[in-house]
Amino acid sequence: MALKRSPAFGNRVFYLTVCLMLGALAGCAEVQVRTLPAPPPTSKLRVFVQAISEPGRWRMPPEEFAKRVPKLVGEVLVETGIYEVPSIEDSKSILTDTRPLTRWDWAKKDWELARSVGRGLHADYAIIVSRSRHKGYIFWEMTFLNVATGKKYTSVSRTSFQHYLGPEDYANIFKIKYREIFREAKNDMLATAMQKSHVAHLITPVKSAPGPAPVAEKPKSIPPEKVASVPSRPSSAPSSSQIARPPVQEKPLAASPKEIKEAKALPAHSVTEQPKSTDAGKVPSVPAPPTPAPPPKQISTPVVKEEPLPKVSKEMEEAPEGLAGVPVLDMEKILTAETKPDSRKRLAVYDLETAEPLKVVGLILSEALREELIRLGHFALVNRENLVQVLKEIELQMTGLVDEKQAVKVGKGLAANQIVMGRYGALGKTAVLQAKRVDVESQGTLAMASLKCSQGQEDELLGQMAELARRLAGGK
Repeated sequence: MALKRSPAFGNRVFYLTVCLMLGALAGCAEVQVRTLPAPPPTSKLRVFVQAISEPGRWRMPPEEFAKRVPKLVGEVLVETGIYEVPSIEDSKSILTDTRPLTRWDWAKKDWELARSVGRGLHADYAIIVSRSRHKGYIFWEMTFLNVATGKKYTSVSRTSFQHYLGPEDYANIFKIKYREIFREAKNDMLATAMQKSHVAHLITPVKSAPGPAPVAEKPKSIPPEKVASVPSRPSSAPSSSQIARPPVQEKPLAASPKEIKEAKALPAHSVTEQPKSTDAGKVPSVPAPPTPAPPPKQISTPVVKEEPLPKVSKEMEEAPEGLAGVPVLDMEKILTAETKPDSRKRLAVYDLETAEPLKVVGLILSEALREELIRLGHFALVNRENLVQVLKEIELQMTGLVDEKQAVKVGKGLAANQIVMGRYGALGKTAVLQAKRVDVESQGTLAMASLKCSQGQEDELLGQMAELARRLAGGK
């Protein structure tokens, strides 16, 4: 005997089917993106940050996560001096769709939505931070995406769901994940920074060029053909070897004619080292600054952890389907690791001094040098943020620290035993990076090394950075 279904049951099935279809269509609908007015030109890398939560029960509500995380990540990025970050309000205002967006929305079609938002914000890169739950763990994914080329770099880590994460833990997570991404993306970032420095070099002389203005005429503005020749953002980020940048004359770190002559005589892409000084107490005479600042008081500064970051073992490497096969950092072990006594020499690495249009390029090279010195494991590196903090206290800038005696005073304030300082600039058509390691107590030069390459091929400096760090660390 066949059971008869009531008309009401059929209506419910019909309405349910319609709702499911409408939901599916809404999910497939393209998110419209507005375009904001272009910001002022800058050599810094512009990065927008988006935070998303996958469905689940969260101690920190998704709405709060979406507000707090971009702010924390933005602080980490801005502190490096390499980046500028659009405001959260700007990032939200360009999206016409107000519904919550999932990781799938951002990642589908090769992260097309993330790239569209990046173009609307005139950003060079996008950072998408997502959290998801899987088998008792929280998985943290940070994706660093080149808006122009679509190339992406990913760092994945996990913590147990029971592990409480406070604001300080969140900040530490993003610092660690940023370092992991920087190691992989530094060549891409350098190529983008080189292109932006080339544009900045073209714009600066146009604005400052003094041209005779006809009588009773308004001052000349930038000619349209000049403006048209400087795109607001590249359609793609070519490698730095393809960029023909006009030479920027820079005096080398070695100020004497003899040392300049020796620097010019170096073979291309070579690394040279100055032997350890036999008389560390003698230093070249350096004129004292007109108004010397008092030495800063010593402050307790944490040391960068240089041990290899622990990965999740293969038998425990269980990740959500979208992250399958991706190496996973055991973030809980990193965050809860006990601080061990460290008997190594404390080393403070200053940013390389360079010309303003090349400032971001110099910062990327400085960060790469720090990473290579960390990998060597010979020194306990002072955190850059603590170095910046002390410099702010005595009203100095990282890239303006040209006086060696002042640098030594700051090193003492950081309780550092040694410092590394240097310069990146140009000699004719050759780009030169010079650096030296100085003992804080005796002010003697312990090691000196340099790199050089043809201008426009600065990516080769990154390839030689490990050797530069090894030469600087010689003799420890």
